[in-house]
Amino acid sequence: MKSYFFKNFLLCIFLCSLLNLQGQNPISYPLEFIQQPYDIVHYDALIDLRNGLERKISGWCEIKSVWKENAIDKNFYFHLRDLKVDSVFFNTSLVNFTFRKDDTLDYSYYVVNNLSGLENDTFRVKIFFSGTMTNEGGNQPFGGVFLTDSILFSIGVGMNNQYVSTTQHWLPCYDHPSDKATYTLKFITPKDFTIASNGKTRLFGYTSDSLPIWESTSNFPIATYLLTFAMGKFKTMKLDEWNLPQNIEAIVYYPLKDESAVKFSFQNFSKYFFTLQNFFGKYPFDKVGYVIVPFFFGAMEHQSIITFPRNEVYRLYHYKDTNNIMALHEFSHQWFGNSVSPLDFRDVWFNEAFATYSEAFYLEKIFGENTYLNNLIEKKNNYLDDGISYEGIIPMYGYTRKPPVSNYPATIYWKGAVVVGMLRYYLGDETFFELLRSYLDLFAFQSHSTFDFINYCINFTGENLNWFFDQWVFGKGYPMLEIKVKQYPLNDKYCSAEIHIKQTQPSDYGTYFKLPVELNFTIDTDETFDTVIVLDKTEQIFWLDTIPKFSSFKVNQGKKVVSLFTSNNYLSVEKNEFEEDVQVLTAPNEIIIFFSNSTFNYNIKIFDALGKEVDFDVTSHSNRFISLNAQNISSGVYYLTFFHNGKVINKVFTIAR
Repeated sequence: MKSYFFKNFLLCIFLCSLLNLQGQNPISYPLEFIQQPYDIVHYDALIDLRNGLERKISGWCEIKSVWKENAIDKNFYFHLRDLKVDSVFFNTSLVNFTFRKDDTLDYSYYVVNNLSGLENDTFRVKIFFSGTMTNEGGNQPFGGVFLTDSILFSIGVGMNNQYVSTTQHWLPCYDHPSDKATYTLKFITPKDFTIASNGKTRLFGYTSDSLPIWESTSNFPIATYLLTFAMGKFKTMKLDEWNLPQNIEAIVYYPLKDESAVKFSFQNFSKYFFTLQNFFGKYPFDKVGYVIVPFFFGAMEHQSIITFPRNEVYRLYHYKDTNNIMALHEFSHQWFGNSVSPLDFRDVWFNEAFATYSEAFYLEKIFGENTYLNNLIEKKNNYLDDGISYEGIIPMYGYTRKPPVSNYPATIYWKGAVVVGMLRYYLGDETFFELLRSYLDLFAFQSHSTFDFINYCINFTGENLNWFFDQWVFGKGYPMLEIKVKQYPLNDKYCSAEIHIKQTQPSDYGTYFKLPVELNFTIDTDETFDTVIVLDKTEQIFWLDTIPKFSSFKVNQGKKVVSLFTSNNYLSVEKNEFEEDVQVLTAPNEIIIFFSNSTFNYNIKIFDALGKEVDFDVTSHSNRFISLNAQNISSGVYYLTFFHNGKVINKVFTIAR
């Protein structure tokens, strides 16, 4: 009897544990997405920075959410790093919480257990917190909170940490890009200090001890890694206020001592605004701002308020460079990454590839196509010469995060920009830009994955484009080509060329198809004859007939397209084996071809001076000659091409009427 009750007791424990396990919902890690049973819809926070110049913070954050299903014993998660959680409330009730830390990753979070509710019901989790703010640490910390030159500011992502999003260094939040929400943030600052933050930021009022309270609010949902603040004694300047739409607040926050450099560096902002808006669609927010901070490792595209480094402002000012490409890059993120955000941090290649490509695109619209192509050549060379030597060969999606590879490796910038340019070349301008505009419009203010983008491309174009993304986004390598060119002279001006291309890259780099290969032939006048062939096989032979005679050739010089590959090039000049054994005579309506030997079933083609094939009829033939009807062939220079057993013979003739 005792054994019976003991067995049933164990069974009861097991079933209860199973039910509890089934009720739980695991958290999403930075490189994965797990759907939660609730949707976070709004952050409402009070952030006390009266002691901010000592990096001290206190306050509360209330997270408003909606159940997406009937929930029983569900977990609610939030992140807060290096700060103390003083208490947590669920609606109006004080509740317990637990701290969890992954044993293998530097990843920690808080859990409020055993929450229940009905589908579509609203609930609130309010977290009180305090402490000293930190950053990601390391030799060159990028993400987190910094205090320099009496300016306190935050950067939303880290380069070398394993948790990526660093808003958790100053705000309790579900710090994962998959769940975007609106926000209202109130900041208490010391006297004479201003807050620059996301959305519309205004002086809200004063505390009982006369300290200013600043409110930043927006109805545009945001991924938490794009939230930010900067506290300093800032002046403000409106950006091209007479040129921009009246409903857009465009503003720069800066220290007074930087005023001259700031005014110079941002004088052409309206060019960036309209260039990008005209091709990527309407600007998605009602504010665009920059805040100038003493930061030396780059900029960060926080939604509607870009954190911009002072040293870049002075570099532009010193060199009188009126093209603030860094400002343009970060501004383009308002479409690519901020409006349509990554579902998790594996998808950030999309943000950076398109933003880096936007640099070249802007230069094209201002200076022309040659500048655009030259900029892509520079990016390609940066990737091949510097990016690979530092971080190795990695894919743009699913790359390792182990040093020297960071959360945002150079590959997704430089390689990414060239890949986007190749997608544009393949699709054509009309399809490419219509696709982007419709994608950004349809999924505005949402988070989506790489696979969502690929599926949209397929549905929009009606073409299976998996091959493109398999090669360039998921594949880790790039093509290495062996290109052998044989030149067959026709006369002093023209020749034909045999191009033999073989892919030689390691097998784990993948194989590449539909690869545009630009050939650049140098002719006697030091000009180039440029053409593009498309490689569809691992090894392929191409014929170019009646092209200008050339003295040398190069590849991928960016005259028509920039592709990502390297090559070894070889050139030889060949004499046609049977060239001296063939003569061509013309009569008013007839072309006669004489052979010193039998014809051996020659395959004949005729091309005009532009390389267009001309139709003809054979009127008679024997073993030693062929007669062609020239009645419908107009006056001009023409080229006969004979193909026989892999050999090519070329002859030039003229028809005069």
